[in-house]
Amino acid sequence: MSEQTLPTLPMWRVDHIEPSPEMLALRANGPIHRVRFPSGHAGWWVTGYDEAKAVLSVSAFRPAGIPPEEFTPDSILGSLGWLVSHEGSEHARLRTIVAPAFSSRRVKLLEQQVEALAAQLFEELAAQPACA
Repeated sequence: MSEQTLPTLPMWRVDHIEPSPEMLALRANGPIHRVRFPSGHAGWWVTGYDEAKAVLSVSAFRPAGIPPEEFTPDSILGSLGWLVSHEGSEHARLRTIVAPAFSSRRVKLLEQQVEALAAQLFEELAAQPACA
């Protein structure tokens, strides 16, 4: 499959939670696929548990973040089916699913990464010539 014909994620989800029929079909053909993300960049979509665990255990495969020029709201939220578009019991159910990503330990790690990045960016900004 050429770079031009890569499947694009996110594929429309029928109920915003379960994978779309296209995602299910792709997943049925194997646990790892080359795809195009909403921002336009190509990447890998890993759906198998063992494969995802193996990939995530190697730091080279962990994202450093989305480059600013590739950021779009869709590249983060994916579709209207995310937590922010639900209320009541459905919101509570989804919040329970994502809660581990916001544990105290995880947030502390993110805080350290944000502080380091901010310090680096401020240093780069301070090194630039002053505006007229």
